[in-house]
Amino acid sequence: MQVLEARPSVMSTAQDFLIKVYAWMAAGLALTGVVSYLTVSTGAIWNILPYIQPLALGLLAFVFLMQLGIRRISSTAAAAGFIVYAGLLGVTFAPIFLVYTSSSIAQVFFITAGTFGGMSLYGMSTRTDLSTVGSTCIMGFWGIFLASLANLFFVHSDQWSWIISFIGVFVFTGLAAYDNQRLVRMAQQVDQNSEEGRKATIIGALILYLDFINLFLSLLRLLGRRR
Repeated sequence: MQVLEARPSVMSTAQDFLIKVYAWMAAGLALTGVVSYLTVSTGAIWNILPYIQPLALGLLAFVFLMQLGIRRISSTAAAAGFIVYAGLLGVTFAPIFLVYTSSSIAQVFFITAGTFGGMSLYGMSTRTDLSTVGSTCIMGFWGIFLASLANLFFVHSDQWSWIISFIGVFVFTGLAAYDNQRLVRMAQQVDQNSEEGRKATIIGALILYLDFINLFLSLLRLLGRRR
């Protein structure tokens, strides 16, 4: 791996940017959790359940289009899109409260937070270039994505799902470190108070949000206690 030159001012320069990114990410996670809980506790889940899978596929297309079109939309539209996405994803996550116990969901969430936090700090502070790690994990992500679609529509194997989740833990742990390093570098290249800087904050929050969510789901499938 290539070793980066020491830059003592990198973290101080990036601090404000990362605080904003993590604030948006935390808001998105909180919204997803609240919407999931309310969807189940109000009983709305039973009306929505038949539409969960089409909604999940629609949201998958939405997030890809949002990342591809981020340069063409305003920062306000990007923020609104992130909020809508986080809220609707909460609806698609509601069934996990029917499958897993609430205590195990909470335990896995804290395990995810600890793992994600540790890898985030590593990615922000290491002088080692994580580009190779990032490229490998991105290829792993696409492999997991295609394998998950195959399992969902054709294979229907619990063992295959377990293997995908096991690999996913390593892939999304690596992406947590890589994406945080990438955001530190991004902070050096944009004016945080400009329109581009505000859009960079939203897209950075979306990237970390997705890393966290996917790591959480992988760990939940492996460690969660079923009802």
